[in-house]
Order: sequence, then structure tokens, then C-alpha cells
Amino acid sequence: MRYSIKPATYFDVVVRYVKATLFLAVAVAVAVAVAVAVAATPAFAITLCVTNATQLQTALDSISDGGIYSGIYASNTILVVKGLYKTGAATQNTAFHYSSTMNQTFYIFGGYRGACPNPIASFDPTLSVLDGNHAQPVLEIDSAIGTVGVSQLTIQNGQTGGDPAGLSINRHIGDNSGASVFNNIIQNNISTNGLFGGLFVASGGTALLHVQGNLIANNHADNGYGAGAVVGNGGQMGVYANTVTGNTVTMAGKTGGLTCSSTGVGSVLNNIFWNNSNAGLDLDAGRISLAYNDIGTLAGVAPFATTGDVSVAPKFVDAANGNYRLAGNSSLLAASDLIEGNFDLDGNPYPAHGKVDIGAYEETIFIDGFDGG
Repeated sequence: MRYSIKPATYFDVVVRYVKATLFLAVAVAVAVAVAVAVAATPAFAITLCVTNATQLQTALDSISDGGIYSGIYASNTILVVKGLYKTGAATQNTAFHYSSTMNQTFYIFGGYRGACPNPIASFDPTLSVLDGNHAQPVLEIDSAIGTVGVSQLTIQNGQTGGDPAGLSINRHIGDNSGASVFNNIIQNNISTNGLFGGLFVASGGTALLHVQGNLIANNHADNGYGAGAVVGNGGQMGVYANTVTGNTVTMAGKTGGLTCSSTGVGSVLNNIFWNNSNAGLDLDAGRISLAYNDIGTLAGVAPFATTGDVSVAPKFVDAANGNYRLAGNSSLLAASDLIEGNFDLDGNPYPAHGKVDIGAYEETIFIDGFDGG
């Protein structure tokens, strides 16, 4: 089903900037001449639409430091149309990469059908696949000031001897922006001799850090955290409604799942941390509260507060074949009193009131033909 909504559904800040609906085709010339669709937006915003790996990296270069649009627009958005986007020649054998010291926001949205310059949002992260080709990390974003966001992408098959293999946001000293990671699939990324397999996401100063509605599955790190790390360096940190499963680590005493730390206030709500090696969730530091999570094994420091957490088999529909929706007899259906966000990973709306399912998928009660009661 196609949903006629704009990317602003996920990030409120985009509503303030991206208003235009008329798209024009222009040429973006950076390292190579590539046609990219540019939105006819006001002077404070630009939207680029891409259909292949070369166009994607060219668009990223154009708004990074030294690019032709760097510092010109307050808001920068890239729309990734349905397709397979592999690292390699298009990225000079590195990750897809964006780096900015400017006071500008950056959002990248996948899940678009149709063609540029008028793609249609579909709420389907399986459509726009960024692939590390088992040879490079997949996506690296560094921002000194401006908030960044990643939504509706599949980020997979990254491999590196460093960190992280899948998604990296604000990994380096001086990266102090806020960050939002919404409704992505991050899977099958491997960090050999590194700490972070699936993702590393951080914020700085008083900026907000928000990771919600993602499936983080079957990632691996030799020496640290298979699923990865969420690090709030000062501002509020929120980790909501994610499914973190099947992630592994080699080193004894480390965490196959996700590690979370915050120097400010943090909340970990409505998540599934299950079937990860050693531990599913590691709390490294900070005043982090837990509520309505399904946690196989909890490691690290004690949470600041806990409410409604359980440790039960989630009963996925078919985990062996990558279906991590909840089966009809799962006790995680309608198990939480906390409603966070607008849409789940399938694009299903969360109810306006009442109870919600735990994990990245909502409204899964009849998916295998059984009512969970």
C-alpha cells in the first residue's frame, strides 16, 4: 500500500523546513556528473532524490563540507528510491559517507517507490537497501552541530576491521549533533577486531538522541557489542520499540546485544532484546530507566528505575527466515501501557490510546491466524 505522506511524519523538524511539493530535475556535479532531482523548496531547504549508488554518494558529497550545497541550506534531505545501493566504486571502497561542521540538518529517508523527481513514500524499509557488499562499512554520518536522521532504510552486509560495520553516526571527537534513527532494518553487519557490529549512534552537548522502531538483527562484533551502541553525551536519550535479536560477540564477557549509556537522562522502553549472545542489553552508565522491555539477559550497571519488564520468549512468527513479527500467542502483544511514535516498522499506526505490542512491529496479532487473546 502506498501512503501519501511526507518524510516529515518521522521528524518534526522537517515539517518546519520541507514544505514544497513540486520537484524539479537539476544536475549535481561533484566528482562525477550525475543527475539528481532537487526540490523547489524555499532557500532554507533542499531535497535531493537518488536512484543509484553513485547518485547517493554524489548527493552526500554535495551537502558535506566542501560540497556545492554545504552551508547554503539550513535543512538537507535525501530521498532514496527503491533499489540496491552497494558500496564499492561509487564510494571509493569506503562507506556511504556524510560529514559536516556546518549548522545544518541532514535527513536521509528510504522506502520510496516510483521515480525521481516525484517518488511516493511507502513505509517499507526493505525497498531501499544500502549494502556493504561484505567488504566495507555501510553508512557513516558525522555532524558537528546540525541534527541528523536516518529512516526507512535497510542497512546490511557491512564488514570492516574497525567500527562500526553497519550504521555510524557521530563516531568522532567533535561530532556533537542530535540524532534520530527511525524504522530501519540493520542486519548482517560484521566488525572483525572491532567493538560495534550493527550500529554506533551518539549525540553531544544537550542534543537529543532517539532510536526507535528498528529491527537490529544478526550483526556481529569480535570484541564488543554485536548489535552496537547508543551513547547520549549530555542530552536526553530514548531507545523505543526496537527488536534486537540474534546478534553475537566473540569476546567473553562482552555483549551480543545493545549497549546504552547516557550522561543525562535515558529511557529504554517497549523493546525486545532476545537471543543475543551473553547479554541482550548492557547499561554502561547514566540515569537510564527501563519500562516494558523483554530482556533475555541484562548486564552492566543497575537501571535507575524499572517498570513492567519481562524475560520471556517473544514467539516470533519465523525467526529462522527473518520474520520477527509477533505470533498470535505471544505474551508481548498488548503488553505495554506506553505509546511512543506514530508508525511501526510495517507502517501500521500505533493506537491513540490503550495498550501496544512490544518490539518493532505493531498489530501483528492475527499474522499467523491466531488471536493472542
